[in-house]
Amino acid sequence: MDLEVREQKGCVQNNREYAGKNQVTFISKQEHAAAQMKKKLAAAPAGATLVKVTAQSTQEGHPSWHAIDGNRDTRWCASDASKPQWIQLEFDKPTDLTGIQIVWESDNNAYSHTLEAKIQGKGERVKLIDSSANRESGDSAHKLDAKAVERLILTCTGTSQGGWASIREITVSGPAIEAIFP
Repeated sequence: MDLEVREQKGCVQNNREYAGKNQVTFISKQEHAAAQMKKKLAAAPAGATLVKVTAQSTQEGHPSWHAIDGNRDTRWCASDASKPQWIQLEFDKPTDLTGIQIVWESDNNAYSHTLEAKIQGKGERVKLIDSSANRESGDSAHKLDAKAVERLILTCTGTSQGGWASIREITVSGPAIEAIFP
């Protein structure tokens, strides 16, 4: 049940029993998350490409949309250290991409990863980048030549220092992209 309202009687206030009715409202986690996003998310930049962001898992307080909110002080983080962990960007319409930059949480950790895309008109995912053997710490930048991308799937396959898959910011570039926004 997403919403429950119940009456309570018999509360004591100022040493006298309260005779009125109280309403207690419970909201679902989804409703709470949506309300928190509206409170914390700034207005979309002019000309921004809208993107739906989902992830395999999320740590409380570090939702998937933090990876593209334009704020390097926030981050998406997987719920635990298990690998692989993925985050997906779904564009509002098929989009041509020429590059991607990934700002990982830790500068001292090498994040091995792959990047796949769902291309309009193709049934299966297409592998764009295979950095599963990456041993260089710090952020990642890749040139792309991908046409009509509907979804990007970034999968963290491992880390050199342990820890969880965690991204401060993902930026994609393309001829029609000024910025992306959740």
